[in-house]
Amino acid sequence: MQDAGWYPLADSGAVGVTPVEAEAGGVRWVAYRPSSGAPVVVVEARCPHRLVRLAHGTLEGGRLRCP
Repeated sequence: MQDAGWYPLADSGAVGVTPVEAEAGGVRWVAYRPSSGAPVVVVEARCPHRLVRLAHGTLEGGRLRCP
């Protein structure tokens, strides 16, 4: 298990309404903005229901929907 703490994930300017996948602390993550200019949201990169990569998901009403 990795040490708990803060890890850089992506440059804030590179994160928009399209999901961006990255790895930090040995875990895959997806970063996105629910709307243009909104704060960045970060979630694990796999949908807990379908186990698909959320980087291929889309935003609907500010929420990330799996592919």
